Amino acid sequence: ELRKSRPRPYGLVIPISTNADGSYISNILSASHQRRSTREVSQSPKQLYFNVTAFGREFHLRLKPNTRLVAPEAIVEWYEDSVETGNNAGNTSQAGTVTERLWKREPLWTSCAYVGDITDIPGASVAISNCDGLVRLV
Repeated sequence: ELRKSRPRPYGLVIPISTNADGSYISNILSASHQRRSTREVSQSPKQLYFNVTAFGREFHLRLKPNTRLVAPEAIVEWYEDSVETGNNAGNTSQAGTVTERLWKREPLWTSCAYVGDITDIPGASVAISNCDGLVRLV
């Protein structure tokens, strides 16, 4: 018997930057505090701490840089759907086909990946990108 899968709970969370004991430091989350477009290499902090409130409780993240989390020279690509219409002479009723077209391509930074844990949850693992704010909490 197949069970219907229930949607997983989710929510919008606004993390804050904290110190090691969880006290508020800032709402600015980016490790470099610079715009991503500048592409300047900056020294990664030795450790980052964030508080994230989700699912009715607060999580304190302890993170360390991990330059091996992302493969060297990795590239991220964005695609968009493109509709191609048939241009056969005399056949104007042919339906268009949807294809994906490369929209944007960009090197993936390796200097702002962090891994760590969540205090009070033994065995929990966290991996994030902090190139331009906190992204992809896992």
